[in-house]
Amino acid sequence: MEKLGNILADYMKPYKERTAPGANLCEKECDKYLSSIDGVYYQKFGFDETNQKIPSQFFFKIPKLIRNCPDFIVIGKKVSFVECKGCKGNLKVKLDDLDSYKFWNMMCPLFFFILLRTDDEMKKKILSYDKLMLIIENNNLEKEVYPDNGKEYYKIPFSSL
Repeated sequence: MEKLGNILADYMKPYKERTAPGANLCEKECDKYLSSIDGVYYQKFGFDETNQKIPSQFFFKIPKLIRNCPDFIVIGKKVSFVECKGCKGNLKVKLDDLDSYKFWNMMCPLFFFILLRTDDEMKKKILSYDKLMLIIENNNLEKEVYPDNGKEYYKIPFSSL
């Protein structure tokens, strides 16, 4: 049996491999989770770079706020957005994305569906934007830079979420 870590997308893989059809396990797991909730309607909301891919030379011309649309809109007693974030040990949140998250959270509450992936297991966590911001603001988090695009990110241990 193939290990989970070997089939999951991450920044070290080429863009084409990260965005191949079926590559986004986190969104699939979120879809399963949302479908299990009674009395809730949800729909894919943001861009799906694994199935309906916009060529990258065009995608990056789209304004950042629109490129950074949350992955799902969820309608129950209230309307909210869900952004899917997969991680391997540490959640990586780009500093550059925080303004977009703030914008979407002002429209409707924004939640993060976080999927921790290891070779042997998957753990799920749901976190509000407000809780994520408290974690970022109240902890001395390490910052690192993605080697492929030079973007800085907060490195948040899954155990801190």
